[in-house]
Amino acid sequence: MMIWNYIKVVIRSFKRDKLVAAINIAGLSIGMAATLLTILWVHHEWSFDRYHKHSERVYRVIIQTEREGRIAQSATTPAPLASALEGEFPWIEAGARFIREDRIVTLNSRTIRGEILAADPSIFKVFTIPIIRGNHKTSLQSQKDILISDTMARRYFPGQDPIGETITLDNKYDLRVGGVFRDIPDNSHFQFHFLTSLHSIPPSHQANWGIRNYYTYLLVKKDAHIAPSTAITASFVDKYIGPHIRKQFNFAFPLQPLHRIHLHSNIRNELQPNGSLYNLSLFLLAGCFILFIACLNYINLTTAWYVNRHREVGLRKVLGASPRHLLRQFLMESLLLSIIAMPIALSLANWFLPIFNALTGKQLSISLSYNAWIVPAMIALIIITGLISGIVPAVFMLRANPIHTLKGIRSRQTNEPSSRRILVIFQFTLSITFMIIALIIAKQVDYMKTKDPGLAAHNIINIPINHNPTALQKHALIKQEFLEHPTVLSVSVSAFTPGKARYAMNYKHERTPPNNSPMINCIPVDYDFLSTFAIKLVNGRDFSPKFPSDAEGVFIINQAAEEEFGFPNPIGKQLTIANWKQGPIIGVVKDFNYNSLHQTIHPLALYIHPPHYENFSVRVAPSNIPQTIAHLRAKWRTHVPDQQFSHTLLEDDIHRLYKTETNLQDILAFVTLFSIFIASMGLFGLAAFTSSQ
Repeated sequence: MMIWNYIKVVIRSFKRDKLVAAINIAGLSIGMAATLLTILWVHHEWSFDRYHKHSERVYRVIIQTEREGRIAQSATTPAPLASALEGEFPWIEAGARFIREDRIVTLNSRTIRGEILAADPSIFKVFTIPIIRGNHKTSLQSQKDILISDTMARRYFPGQDPIGETITLDNKYDLRVGGVFRDIPDNSHFQFHFLTSLHSIPPSHQANWGIRNYYTYLLVKKDAHIAPSTAITASFVDKYIGPHIRKQFNFAFPLQPLHRIHLHSNIRNELQPNGSLYNLSLFLLAGCFILFIACLNYINLTTAWYVNRHREVGLRKVLGASPRHLLRQFLMESLLLSIIAMPIALSLANWFLPIFNALTGKQLSISLSYNAWIVPAMIALIIITGLISGIVPAVFMLRANPIHTLKGIRSRQTNEPSSRRILVIFQFTLSITFMIIALIIAKQVDYMKTKDPGLAAHNIINIPINHNPTALQKHALIKQEFLEHPTVLSVSVSAFTPGKARYAMNYKHERTPPNNSPMINCIPVDYDFLSTFAIKLVNGRDFSPKFPSDAEGVFIINQAAEEEFGFPNPIGKQLTIANWKQGPIIGVVKDFNYNSLHQTIHPLALYIHPPHYENFSVRVAPSNIPQTIAHLRAKWRTHVPDQQFSHTLLEDDIHRLYKTETNLQDILAFVTLFSIFIASMGLFGLAAFTSSQ
């Protein structure tokens, strides 16, 4: 009965001060909508890889080397690592390896470019990959089997049972569909639509600890208590890698908990760009900031308009209302406003969700059936907002003198506008602070996008080869015919793709100690690589077909490699890479960013090696680019009819490396606009109050 009385008083108050109620509801609705979207995104980021049944017991093995105080980590490991670990450590329940590749996939007479995951059968023990059709116990036992995702099955085999159908890889290898698995969720640090067996590991990889192309995961037993950094002991490293390597590099195999990979790992050869705990914290702060601004708005506006209710409060006090009853009344008012604002906030959040998804690059959904936690989150949000918004105005009114209020004498406290001025200034100060933060991040993103990477990225079209044997065999002819168009200025064929230094191999030169095997990044290129990308040669000469030996074994290194080698002049010095390619250094190029600016520029070697080419890079004139692309497509179809033509712009490839920062910039700009809008609404309400007074 008492609660119903409170509600009736609140409703009368709303009817009497409609403008105040409308502004407060609008501000709280926007604040709660922003907080709901924030919670949705934070929950999604925090839930990465937790959908696996044994996620708390799954670890990824990484490689860590330390040399002269510099620590380097990589997510890729040698092929024999998993079996060696299982044989040495009893706390391991299962180990699984996989390797991911871009391949040309032909299914049901249609050809696409797809991500293929080649894995051990034990992948089903380590990870939760539900099989919809087929049997996972037998489907990866044969290297002729392949599993496809539910999306691929519905898209390319509509109304059919795909089990037993044939899928062709690279127009060469025929595999049989042995099963269909449920789509991998968005909150997974690796995605794939095709899963096949890892039985086809090259014999040269089986026992080779120097080739590190495989991702290794371990399922730890339930009763095991391990220290991830030291679980794989130094004695294991000494036994399999060799004591001399450990002495030189302090070599180790630390373990990464599966659920920490997305937010806490940014090492070399990640399966995909991971999130950032810093960005997550900043974004959560931004969402809470908008709600706080809305609550400040409510406090400021309500305390101003409560001056008109001083007689009501005074009369209640004289008639015996206790401070506790008055506090309940005012808190009930703020809670009721929050309850009214919540459905509006939910509608606003749904309305802004497509924009929000575009900013974050996610596919989030406010579905109560899909996200059952949203209901308790909304209830908690209503209570928190109501308490924060209501407690200050309630205390403000309770401190008023009842005799003075009944006589119409306003206390100095109720007439003093300085507190409201301070709150307004504080609101706009916070908004401007976030605006400054957004501008700083925008400057940082602009710096990343515009900083000279040491190569010319403008007007370069990248055409992936995708391991196509026809394209590799005819690369010289295709390159020649690409150049026939007048707007094609230069063409290079190489393994260069921004952010993907695919090859890291041991090297030796005449000053390398006998038991030392340092690593160097490698990019197979052709004769026109430097000229196409306008990479500056600072010493020596470029590759040239005039020198037949250039195709056999010569190297161009970058300045970082020159510094690490320690030669006053490295030209002519002999370099050996992975004991398979040896020759003199003929040139030194200025350091260029072949990875993103997030990573320092490491030593790099360029050499001629057509079997490892992965892209055509075509520099074109800025005029008539669509016509130029049409020419490239026509030539591609002539010589590579079995593979669809696809292309990207090098500038776009580079910008994608900074997608996280770009998204954060857009989100903070969004937050700043909302906060200024809410603060301006409050300022409008105060102006209306001043006019009425």
